[in-house]
Amino acid sequence: MDKSSISKRRNDHIRECPRITPRSKHGSRGAAVAFGCAEFRRDSCNLINGLLLASCLAFAAWGCSGTSSVEKLAGELQNENREIRYQAAKSLAKSGAGPKGAVPELAQALSDTDPKVRYRAAQSLSKAGGEIKEAVPALAKVLSDRDPKVRYYAAKSLSDVGPDAEAAVPALAQTLRDNDPKTRYYAAKALSKIGPAGMAAVPALVNALKDQDAKVRQYAAKSLAEIGPEGPQAKDAVAALTQALSDDDSKVRSYAARALGKIKSDALAAVPALNNALYDTDQEVRGAAADALEKIKRPPQLQ
Repeated sequence: MDKSSISKRRNDHIRECPRITPRSKHGSRGAAVAFGCAEFRRDSCNLINGLLLASCLAFAAWGCSGTSSVEKLAGELQNENREIRYQAAKSLAKSGAGPKGAVPELAQALSDTDPKVRYRAAQSLSKAGGEIKEAVPALAKVLSDRDPKVRYYAAKSLSDVGPDAEAAVPALAQTLRDNDPKTRYYAAKALSKIGPAGMAAVPALVNALKDQDAKVRQYAAKSLAEIGPEGPQAKDAVAALTQALSDDDSKVRSYAARALGKIKSDALAAVPALNNALYDTDQEVRGAAADALEKIKRPPQLQ
């Protein structure tokens, strides 16, 4: 069935919706009953119309990459029917071209009253490419959403932004304490891609080095390696990173060594632990430790 056929069936259904008036030969009581039936049938008809339109939206987006289709779906994100808003957000993620061109509407949909719409909007934004940076403030805001799926997809979307997500650093730092390990993982990953601009998240990342989830610890250490803590924050980071050199996970140990090398001369207290890491069972850890020792011991004028 092609799209024109579906559209015709929907329009035919709309014309067939009954127009019942509250009149009855049984007086006021009968009129009330008739009116109630009319309202029930009208509400049912509206629901069916909404579901039909939602199906049409999903069908139109499947395999379709046209700009006009994206614009139509973006427009339906403001539809009064929440099922249509949900299907529009979901379909944007599955359209051939992704949600490019619909980022402002999706960012607005993150404040929808329906959590299903919010999480589908956040999910769609993860496929928006370079345009997603326009939605960073809205994504940062919903990192504290009551719905765990919304928080998860918001963190996941931000994990692909890079330095342009600097405005989300405070919210991402808070998200490192989320109950869901996958959400914490994406928050740490996002911070690792933000780089030096994520300096404000150093205390939260230091705490995340003790996370129960290995992937969270990996990206916490990687984030610290990318940021390169300085000043007062470096001291606390050095102590935690030194301890991380004995982590059960080799990637955590490797990133910890890299982070200590990035801190350079301020990481002198970690030299004994780095010397021990030169005999680590993992080759990558040994290499990172050797590189870190060279940077830490190098005279300041040569750094």
